[in-house]
Amino acid sequence: MKGILVKITVALLALGLFLVSFLAPVPALGAEPSPTPTPKPYKSVIPPAKEGNYYAKATKTAGNGSAIPVPKLDGRKDKVWSVCPETKLVNIAWGEKGAEVSYQALWNKGVLYLFITVMDDTADIESPIMTRKDSVELFFSLDDTKPSEYREGLDMHFQIGRDGTMQCGSGADSSLLRYAVENFGSSYQVEVAFTVPELITQNGMGIGFDIHVNDSFGTGLRDYIVTYSDTTLKTYTNLSRVGLLLFR
Repeated sequence: MKGILVKITVALLALGLFLVSFLAPVPALGAEPSPTPTPKPYKSVIPPAKEGNYYAKATKTAGNGSAIPVPKLDGRKDKVWSVCPETKLVNIAWGEKGAEVSYQALWNKGVLYLFITVMDDTADIESPIMTRKDSVELFFSLDDTKPSEYREGLDMHFQIGRDGTMQCGSGADSSLLRYAVENFGSSYQVEVAFTVPELITQNGMGIGFDIHVNDSFGTGLRDYIVTYSDTTLKTYTNLSRVGLLLFR
């Protein structure tokens, strides 16, 4: 009798385990856990670094013992730009969707060259206020300290419009920056040569750096803003959240 009871008990336990297994929720095939969102404004850091410390790379325009010619600075992408990668701007400071932007960086003999491509089919250049029309803003800090206030001769802010106009913001010296803009209707390109003290442009050294692109949809307002690093919209007075551009 005892043996029969043991067998019945084991059978009931087995049945219970089967029912628990059968009734338990089964995860969907191929389901992936939701990724933990990276806090704005820092999404794609190369290589990983702490907040406000984006590491970009400016490629030297010389290699394998032979000099690579510097860009012509005409707003058109010549072959020299093929030696360095494009980096997309992904940090949205305002709006939901707008211009798609990428840039490339080269350097040689104390000059930083930038080529910025803006895909934007809502051309607007009507406003006299630079930030309220399609425009590119450049921020430079000639060391890697990321100061909270602009310092004379070290920190600079330039604004370049889709229409080819330029304005100098905080600390900017217009004699240090040459540029060209090419407009294609559904996009535009900005090519820049920024003169940096040659002592700074040495392998492994870096400067504070940021790009902001303003996109107006024809309203005379900033409908969308995408940036390289800082999304606080206070970069014109405070450089503490800009990125870092390395000369390598």
